[in-house]
Amino acid sequence: MSFPGVRRCHAHRRAPLHAGHRRRTFGGRAGLVLAFALALALGVGGTAAYSALYGSIPTAEAQDRVVVRGGVVRLGTHVYLHANGSHGAIGITRVALVKKCHLRVYLDRQPGDRVVAAVAEEDEAMARLGVQAGISGGIDVVDVRLYRAGRRVCANDRIFGGRSNLWISVTTLARTPRKPATPAPAQPTVPAAPAPPTSSVEPAAAPG
Repeated sequence: MSFPGVRRCHAHRRAPLHAGHRRRTFGGRAGLVLAFALALALGVGGTAAYSALYGSIPTAEAQDRVVVRGGVVRLGTHVYLHANGSHGAIGITRVALVKKCHLRVYLDRQPGDRVVAAVAEEDEAMARLGVQAGISGGIDVVDVRLYRAGRRVCANDRIFGGRSNLWISVTTLARTPRKPATPAPAQPTVPAAPAPPTSSVEPAAAPG
């Protein structure tokens, strides 16, 4: 419908972009190929470039960067790191209870560490009680929450008695290869003092 004295306005359609001016995106397979080519152009090796793209490092290249921390935590009314002549601990600085209930384990993280695996394993005493452990974190700290039939159980609950152990193991990937241990300087060997010369003395002849 048109009205006298009113000009009709037409919507202006945007002209399609010329092929040379179309927006370019670098996603999907093309982006991966470009990143791989860039890594090679910068002098990065094939396996390193693969790691940069997919995040997984070949086993042979990672062995000198793998760090394992762990130990045994004794549960019950007194929660503590259980380290003695038969139970060792590596990289655990302290254990604590958050809100007087769930377990938190502090680790001696190094800058650039990335967590590979974190495990909280119940011993036979906890398995007999039907308690399961769930772990999260793995860099500065790990948090462990305990459940029994779907209900939360505190780490300091009396049901654990005095001999329930929780095994903690955290594997991380260091940013740079570990430095080999510096060997102790060798002690200089002191040559043994020469034995004093022995002189044979002939007995004096008896007077004739």
